[in-house]
Amino acid sequence: MKSINRLFLVGALFFLLAGTVAAEKGQVFVNLTTDDPVIAAQALETARQALKAGDEVTLFLSRDGAKLASVWNPPRYKVLAGKTAMQVISGLIREGAEVVICPKSMRNCKMNEYELMYGVERIKPEAVSALVVAGKGRMIKF
Repeated sequence: MKSINRLFLVGALFFLLAGTVAAEKGQVFVNLTTDDPVIAAQALETARQALKAGDEVTLFLSRDGAKLASVWNPPRYKVLAGKTAMQVISGLIREGAEVVICPKSMRNCKMNEYELMYGVERIKPEAVSALVVAGKGRMIKF
């Protein structure tokens, strides 16, 4: 199972980096829809690598992925290099990524705006569509 996950991660990174070379400074939109530790690690690493490559990155937390932005009840498992998802997301924000969250997903996860991590913005669905359609980059869904 671990080898399949690693293969998937390497494939996603190859796709991302190959597209980055062709598009130079592109835009990457990563949609994280789950709080599963393996999938969250893949999505966050993809966003981190895109930032490292010089791309503009938007991380969109929707469905159960919204739970990763909660400061009151965050998942405590480690996702990358001994860091929790909250620590990785904070690092992405510090490095210049835009992190947005779906308000409907927040309600479904029983979250409110007071428990959002610093730097995470609520965004309307039509604004997400505009980001994806107007952008010249790639959208990757996890």
